[in-house]
Amino acid sequence: MHNDNGFQPNWASAPGDTINDILSKKNVNLNDFASQLGQSISSTQALLEGRVAMTMTTARQLEDILGPSVEFWMSRDDKFRKNAYRISGADQQWLSRLPLRDMIKWEWIPQNLLPSEEFSSCLSFFDISSIEEWDKKYSTILTKAAFKTSNTYDSIFAPTVTWLRQGEILSNDLKCDKWDSDGLIAALPHMKALTRDKEPSSFIPKLQSLCADNGVAVVIAPTPTGCHASGATRFLNTKKAIIQLSMRYRSDDHFWFAFFHEIGHLLSHVQGNIHLRNSDEIEDIFEAEANVFAENVLIPEEYRNQLSRMRKNKYDIVRFAQRVKVSPGIVVGQLQHSGRIRYKDFNSLKRRYRWLD
Repeated sequence: MHNDNGFQPNWASAPGDTINDILSKKNVNLNDFASQLGQSISSTQALLEGRVAMTMTTARQLEDILGPSVEFWMSRDDKFRKNAYRISGADQQWLSRLPLRDMIKWEWIPQNLLPSEEFSSCLSFFDISSIEEWDKKYSTILTKAAFKTSNTYDSIFAPTVTWLRQGEILSNDLKCDKWDSDGLIAALPHMKALTRDKEPSSFIPKLQSLCADNGVAVVIAPTPTGCHASGATRFLNTKKAIIQLSMRYRSDDHFWFAFFHEIGHLLSHVQGNIHLRNSDEIEDIFEAEANVFAENVLIPEEYRNQLSRMRKNKYDIVRFAQRVKVSPGIVVGQLQHSGRIRYKDFNSLKRRYRWLD
């Protein structure tokens, strides 16, 4: 009686697996087996790997040499190819969700791969062994990020978790001391002083070092197509956190506000959540609190009245920036955000960063 319980494995075992088992039991090596088949070593290896389809002639030879019937070998090959085709379709569907072009462009996975190699390379990138494991590992990750625009969820899921995974990979290269919130607070003035440094190649290593001393890995990665994040914050464990920034905003006011916004999440909000700053999202209470934190670090409350009364000219902006120890571009950004000046005013005071993307 045929019993089909509907089980469909996520692997495809070639007839060569069975052949190798029998050869091992019979203590027959590959050279001798190829000679018995009357084939070259390369042709025999292709048969074992399933790269050539089973023929009636080969099945008869296997029956004579190894023992099982012709029908067994033909059926064995047929099942292998049906499973391989089904799995290949699932593989391609999964790959189509990923931002492969960007992953290759930025060398997150190797370039010049064969189509059959792309799947394995992407599994390795995510540190998983199957699509099922990917679904299990990442199915809850963005629900913790509290997306508010549900109709965009499907389109941004795969690109966003790809970006987050790249952040984890980059963080592995940064040696960090254990998480220390008090130490991070004490380091804020030193971080703020870096806003006046003009070159990312100069201030990024210093910023990473200050944060690493307090258990925070700061990483910067471009966002692949479909990912709208400008920043993300999360704890990998109780001892190490990540601040991940994108290259979406290239001006100093946006970069530094985003950075201190993420610091605000680390210091104020519960561990275990992912705080994802997304250009398409409606601001929630956590985002509002992180914004206030960033504003107060960059321009403390005691200077707010002076900012609101400032004359709108370059000289006063630069002088005020020197007083509060930030770059003039940050002051311009705050004036623009408050509505005191137009978004097109004084942008020449902002620094434009050049990222290597």
